[in-house]
Amino acid sequence: MATLRYPGGSQVDINSVGYDWKNNYISNLFGEKSFNGTKSGSRFWAMNAISLRVRHLHQIFADCAESYFGEYDNTGINTGILPCSLSTHFIESMNNSYIKRHEESLKSSELLIYGHAHYSNSIHCSYYSVFQYMLHFHKVRRSRILQDRHKLANTGSHDLIINATFDILLTIDRQKAGYFYKQIHRLKAERVIADYKEQHIDHARGTIAYEMAKRLTSILSETIEIK
Repeated sequence: MATLRYPGGSQVDINSVGYDWKNNYISNLFGEKSFNGTKSGSRFWAMNAISLRVRHLHQIFADCAESYFGEYDNTGINTGILPCSLSTHFIESMNNSYIKRHEESLKSSELLIYGHAHYSNSIHCSYYSVFQYMLHFHKVRRSRILQDRHKLANTGSHDLIINATFDILLTIDRQKAGYFYKQIHRLKAERVIADYKEQHIDHARGTIAYEMAKRLTSILSETIEIK
């Protein structure tokens, strides 16, 4: 509602009409005036929306605190530790799930290629779109690999997830498993070059990585429910 009430103007084009999701910031909705100097009708709606959001998050923490802060360990001491379910609830409520990050990364890759010609960054996004879908893959299948959360922050965590994904695919379809393993390592190598090497990357290379990411995601989505 707030975006519909924004008169117009952005840091890119002061004369633009309405709220531009590409060039306006969310903070623009909270100003008394828009970028073009017109009195903004979005402030009232934005302030109410953020107020409701804060109240919602407060309730999440309050509910979790009430449920878990009273727990005691075997020594009789109040542990005062919130379990990981709180962070999971919070993350999901913020639309920061694995599948959401996958979708955003893949869309970003497409925009970087066809909208901005930023091919190196597009390869980075293509790779991470697949990696996030792998995490979603294991979450849906309730794989043990995600239970060892401490390992995911260490060096080599990507290989850990890739190998675990390959092992599962191998029990479902050996041909798809072989293709996936080969192509994900190829895409990962491209990401390393794109991130750390001073090497020319053109439109064709960025597009190949993007299409590769879509194909690898397709393989995972086709097998995600197969036991």
